[in-house]
Amino acid sequence: MSDPIWTVSDLAEAVRASLATAFPTPLWVTGEVSNFSRAPSGHFYFTLRDDHAAIACTLWRSRAERMMRGEGGGLPKNGDAIEVFGQLTTYAPRGTYQLDVQQIRAAGAGAWFQRFLAVKAKLEAEGLFDAARKRPLPRFPRRIAIVTSPQADALQDVLRTLAARAPMITAVLVPTLVQGPQAPQAIVAALTTVAQCAAALRLEAVLLVRGGGAAEDLAAFNEERVARAIAACPIPVVSGVGHETDTTIADFVADARAPTPTGAAVLIAQGWSEVVSQVQELDARLKRAFRIQWQQVNQQLDWGERDLKRLSPAFAIRERRERLEQRYAALREALAQRLRSAARTLEATAARLCHPRAQLAAQRTALEAIAQRLPHPLALLAPYRRAWLASSDRLRAASFDLAEPKRRLETLAARLEALSPTAVLARGYALVFDSESGRLITRAAQLEPEERIAIQFADARALAEVVGGKNTE
Repeated sequence: MSDPIWTVSDLAEAVRASLATAFPTPLWVTGEVSNFSRAPSGHFYFTLRDDHAAIACTLWRSRAERMMRGEGGGLPKNGDAIEVFGQLTTYAPRGTYQLDVQQIRAAGAGAWFQRFLAVKAKLEAEGLFDAARKRPLPRFPRRIAIVTSPQADALQDVLRTLAARAPMITAVLVPTLVQGPQAPQAIVAALTTVAQCAAALRLEAVLLVRGGGAAEDLAAFNEERVARAIAACPIPVVSGVGHETDTTIADFVADARAPTPTGAAVLIAQGWSEVVSQVQELDARLKRAFRIQWQQVNQQLDWGERDLKRLSPAFAIRERRERLEQRYAALREALAQRLRSAARTLEATAARLCHPRAQLAAQRTALEAIAQRLPHPLALLAPYRRAWLASSDRLRAASFDLAEPKRRLETLAARLEALSPTAVLARGYALVFDSESGRLITRAAQLEPEERIAIQFADARALAEVVGGKNTE
């Protein structure tokens, strides 16, 4: 039979059940607060630790609000020694166990925090924190030492920052532990190595760096021996430990303190960064001044050349010739434009004149045709015939295959035909003319005895002679 294989979830549930069985009721636990923080949800998280162990604690928002209102002594802060009443539980997603805090009460100052204050007070009394003993950082360092763990992310942050801001700086890595019980002694040994090799390697400064972490992770940098090793280093030391809110004894003793490892690299490269910016600014200013001066010299040369040309007779003659040529060209262009305008006007006038001639010719042809068909007396009816023909022509021209205009044209033509003298004669009427003078006789009183007259019927003309005297009935 092979051993059973547990899933992670089953194992976590078994651990939870075991804890619930072993610790069925809430219990009091004493320790020192570290890493106290508030989540955006309003819940609080912190670590309860002593010299050898630590446990995560969770304080839910509703209980924290009651404590902030004064129900339970208020909320603790980092370094406080407290007693916590809570239920031991597990957090399966992370595989950890924690205390679900229900009550908190003070237990006096924590041992770890008391030790921190004691070391700080002792070193401060000895003057290790005095600003007078702190050495200025080299403005343009060429070689520096970096004391940190080779596996730390802080090392890569420092190297990237130096490469970007001051690539001329050579960094020498002095490896050391930065966390754990052996870390203080390792840091002291690394700083001692730097002190021994500083002259031979021409080292000008030291960066003591470590990334952020819990308070217990930074404990090595609060040790007295580490602080004394920093103070004994023959070259300036820059401390870049933890995050900006973290403060250690090393920060107080170091010649300069940076909020982060990256900040330590920025601080040591500040001189080079500033000088590069200054050189770039000076270069831009020099180029701008040279460009302005060059433009001014060129402008002066142009003005001098112009003045010299104006004093030359050849220049004056050439200038006047150019003006004359320009005016001549302008006159020629103006004259050509006037001629083109006049030609367009003549063409338009000719077009307007030719059109009436064509109309007159057409009308003359029509009149000649009418004169051939009608006898001479019908000349009196010519205006009516011309009006009829003109109306007929206009109606035909405006037809455009439109039914309504065509019908109107036919109606007008019928009316004109009814008014035609030929149509009147066809109904039995006749016209009487003097056969000699051709005048129209409209009354009997105009007749003379034995006078020869011409009678116009619809289809022919007949000659007759008047019998009797005037007013013959």
